[in-house]
Amino acid sequence: MKKLSVCLMIWAFSISVMSQIIEPQAITASGNTFSSSNVVLTYSIGEIATETYKTSSLMLSQGFIQPEINVETGYTDPEISVDFKVYPVPATSYVFIESEEVRENMVVELYNISGSKLLTAQITENKMQIDLKNLPASEYQLNIISSGQKKLIKSYKIVKF
Repeated sequence: MKKLSVCLMIWAFSISVMSQIIEPQAITASGNTFSSSNVVLTYSIGEIATETYKTSSLMLSQGFIQPEINVETGYTDPEISVDFKVYPVPATSYVFIESEEVRENMVVELYNISGSKLLTAQITENKMQIDLKNLPASEYQLNIISSGQKKLIKSYKIVKF
């Protein structure tokens, strides 16, 4: 009888311990994992970050798997070939714009869903940050323009939560 009681207690304890395991899971639209000898990179598209810490050479996001996606919304000027990365999408506090090449007279403009211009900023560095903290949760249009030629270079859809 003692052996049966001890076995039942061990079995009940093992079930309660297994039910407390927390595994990182996310339901995402897409994603993948890449690895090398000293780095493992996992990404998904569709999850938001809750906090982001950055230094001059490193960015770390926690909370969910950090998305990085370029959502182009229709127009890219074929005459002006400059590649941009705009992330995270969706965003909570900031949107980062990166380009390998910075040209003179390139401007970022941010519009709300009604078409009102909210921001105009000159692109002066390879990586710049757009502050969205004071904006309500909505969809926004981010345009990159050649101000000298008054030409639209690229257009992106930004979603803020």
